[in-house]
Amino acid sequence: VAKSVREQAAGGRQIRNAVEGMNRIMQEVSQAAREQAAGSKQITGAVDSMNHMTQQVTVATSEQKRGGDLVVKSTENINSIARENLVAVEQMAKASEDMIDQAERLKRAVSLFRTDD
Repeated sequence: VAKSVREQAAGGRQIRNAVEGMNRIMQEVSQAAREQAAGSKQITGAVDSMNHMTQQVTVATSEQKRGGDLVVKSTENINSIARENLVAVEQMAKASEDMIDQAERLKRAVSLFRTDD
């Protein structure tokens, strides 16, 4: 009987030691789970921040494209106006040449009608 009681006592200590070991392991697992949850929250926050920055880049890129399109359109308009001005200048140059020719002809015609006093 004494031997049986000693064996039961030894078995009880082993069970108690095993339970204490399991409790330590469960506490370590719980701590690791809390740390993992905190890490996951940090990762989620970083992903949200990255998503926000990506949206800002998308908006900025769109605005930059619109600005570039306006620059291209303005450049095309300036080019068109420059061409129109060139045509106008050429027409004015031709008109000036015609006026010079007419002035020379008029001068010759008037000189024929001069009288000497």
